Amino acid sequence: MDITGKIGDLFPSEKPEWPMYSYSRPAYLFWQGVADEMFANGATPDQVREFLSSKTVRHMLDAHGDEARNLGREFYRRITGG
Repeated sequence: MDITGKIGDLFPSEKPEWPMYSYSRPAYLFWQGVADEMFANGATPDQVREFLSSKTVRHMLDAHGDEARNLGREFYRRITGG
């Protein structure tokens, strides 16, 4: 079952069918990790902003959707012991 059209932040302007308290938190952590790595490799704030605003990241995520989904499965199994 694909739930991507159902989930969303708990208090957005349009309430999703399945509101989630921490829906956006993993994305913020993920993109902070990307920015941290870019800064560690000498990128400037302008370069980081340009990269994060580019279509490159969309294509990157499209190419690694299964990997992200599997990370979610692994995380759930780890925190539930299942």
